[in-house]
Amino acid sequence: MAEVPAKHAEPGAGAAALIDVVVAYSLKAGEMCEVTVRVPVDVTVAMALQAAQLSAVDGACGIWGRVCALETILQPGDRVELY
Repeated sequence: MAEVPAKHAEPGAGAAALIDVVVAYSLKAGEMCEVTVRVPVDVTVAMALQAAQLSAVDGACGIWGRVCALETILQPGDRVELY
């Protein structure tokens, strides 16, 4: 599981809350890949893709089958999909 550091942690406050999201993509027809990433609670789709070492530059992306913007904030358990 990939993990990105929390960006708004206060000194001495401990770690910021993290959530798990799944990033799903296909490299070729008939082949599906999924990566679970642990990210801060205020993460965007773009940030989750970066945590999974992926990019949506060449195509659309969505959450659970619905196209969305890269700036969309994710919720725990969301599945980001590259189309």
